[in-house]
Amino acid sequence: MKKVLASILLFTIAIISIVNCFAKVSITKENLQDAYNELAKKYEGGYQSIKGSYGFTIREATTPIKVEDSELKYEIELFDGTKETKTIKYNLSDKPIFYVEQVIDKDTSLSELYDIFDNMELPIYGAIGSAIVQGVNPNTANTMKDEFDAGLKIRKYSGIMLAGSELSIGEMTNENDKRVFKEGETDNFEFLDYAINDEVNLKDDILNFYTYKFTKTKKNDNIYLLRAELVVNLDADLSKVIEKNEDNSNNTTNNSIANKIVLTSASGNVANNTVNNTTNNTVNNTSNNVVNNNVNNTSNNVVNNTTSKSGMPYVGSSTTVLKVMFVFIIIALYYAVRIERIGKQK
Repeated sequence: MKKVLASILLFTIAIISIVNCFAKVSITKENLQDAYNELAKKYEGGYQSIKGSYGFTIREATTPIKVEDSELKYEIELFDGTKETKTIKYNLSDKPIFYVEQVIDKDTSLSELYDIFDNMELPIYGAIGSAIVQGVNPNTANTMKDEFDAGLKIRKYSGIMLAGSELSIGEMTNENDKRVFKEGETDNFEFLDYAINDEVNLKDDILNFYTYKFTKTKKNDNIYLLRAELVVNLDADLSKVIEKNEDNSNNTTNNSIANKIVLTSASGNVANNTVNNTTNNTVNNTSNNVVNNNVNNTSNNVVNNTTSKSGMPYVGSSTTVLKVMFVFIIIALYYAVRIERIGKQK
């Protein structure tokens, strides 16, 4: 029986060692900033969307989203060439939460009303940064914006246009299908009632990586509070996205951020994704991307970042881990019993 228990223990330790290499990466202020730094770099080349389609893009370098203690500062360039900074609040204590709030009162301008729909989509940048931290290529993660249609779901009508001192909203098929609100004549609360839904709930149907909720709340007779909240699901399985992304030959941006992701093995050793073809004892990462030992350019233990075709999930491995551990324990029991029977026969 001691042999049985020893075998089970040995297999369990082996599985836990592998699992720790692929467990989800906690989101921190530091690695989130690293992610946005990568996203802001200039890039020209191919990319793959989260849906698996391929494309080509030319993106100039931009100012990275700045990660402060409780806020993200996102700078956008307006049509007139000026820049405006948007604020996205966050909380990383449990599940990463990114949210924006906008107060609407009777003095809110038409341009601010027009910006509601874009502002309420800003939390998607929290999901994008979190995905990059988990190992998704920045170009792939950035396509989450293309699939995110919160602004369209929030408003009651498909069309909206701001022209001078007039804000038009409606189906826009003809002049009779839209309503025009004029600066200085608009009842802002009437606009909210006419144009914006009270509550919207969305879910990432592609990766199950986040949930999103928008609410319109009347605080009192003079103020409405609009809030959009996105919660990141770190238990989502991103392995397919990462694997497809690694098949893309233009993967230089992902290599840089991957170098900053710390993967811890059972023994506590830390590995960086550094490649050195001239060193010895190279670890081939083709099948499962298992990373062992501390890596640097002068050491003998170097990780070969070869494309992964299959393997355990990079994120959200807990469910899969339990299944794999169960299978290994059954195998361990089977062989341990056989060994004990053979021993008794002798």
